[in-house]
Amino acid sequence: MSAVLKGMPSDQEVLKFPSHMLQAPDGDMVPVVIGQSMAKSSRLSEGDIFSIRVRDINGTLMP
Repeated sequence: MSAVLKGMPSDQEVLKFPSHMLQAPDGDMVPVVIGQSMAKSSRLSEGDIFSIRVRDINGTLMP
């Protein structure tokens, strides 16, 4: 499934959104927020753990 990844500073104050809760803990896991449509189509629920594979502009998978 293709997706667009966008970042948001944890100290942002433009939106009423608890972005401070998305600060990455120590380790490889990073908390994310996905939309309802993506969650439904990928069968993800709150608290699920999943992997994201990133490709560069040439389609090569990044390490």
